[in-house]
Amino acid sequence: MDRVQCMLDGCDLSSGVIEIGPLCSPIVQRSSGSVRYVDHLCTEDLRAKYADNPSVAQDRICEVDIVWPGTGKLDLSGFTAKTCVASHVIEHIPDPLRWLNHLSDALDSDGQIALAIPDKRYTFDVRRSETRPDEVLAAFIEERSTPSPAQIIGHGLFYSFSTLENLWNGIVDAQPVMDEVRTRWAYQLAADIFASGKYLDVHCWVWTPESFCEAIKIARWAGVLNLEVASLSDTSLGSFEFFARLRRA
Repeated sequence: MDRVQCMLDGCDLSSGVIEIGPLCSPIVQRSSGSVRYVDHLCTEDLRAKYADNPSVAQDRICEVDIVWPGTGKLDLSGFTAKTCVASHVIEHIPDPLRWLNHLSDALDSDGQIALAIPDKRYTFDVRRSETRPDEVLAAFIEERSTPSPAQIIGHGLFYSFSTLENLWNGIVDAQPVMDEVRTRWAYQLAADIFASGKYLDVHCWVWTPESFCEAIKIARWAGVLNLEVASLSDTSLGSFEFFARLRRA
């Protein structure tokens, strides 16, 4: 199966779908049926935001149906959905447990959430410490709305330029060198962002399939998440992502 089939395996696309953050590469096409695209900005603002980004095709940016910042109730305005799809979104969300609960609340009672998540072992996050369940729970308690200074420092300090092929062969590049210059830069970046109150988009969370499942389980045990992992497709050979499908526990 290709990545789209892996991600949507077991999902009911005939009863309404919402896709979070499709930008210019939607997982579910409008031709598939009843689908609504949700993003943090309207279409015009997305085009302006990514106007100078060569990796984003302006003419392929999806028309956004519902603007939702990712916090607070997700109002589908009468649209009924049984499936939510989000590809490479959850790792950017400062408070992922509350975000998942909002998505679950917006779906039918038997709805499911299909996620594509980068595997930190095969991305630029390879040098970063793997996310622990207590860190995700702490973000929930704080009702965190922006990446923490630690997450910004981690991104700046440990970003790796290794290729996917090298990572699968166990080769991690020697850059960035852990020296005084880079350390001061990463620290100052986080300090400046924190002082200004601005939002810097980084990977807040760095998971493997095992650590993601553990985070979901521990959050459910803590009584702060109403979801469980219904299925998991492990990272396939030569890939950099895994797929998880969540349902109400």
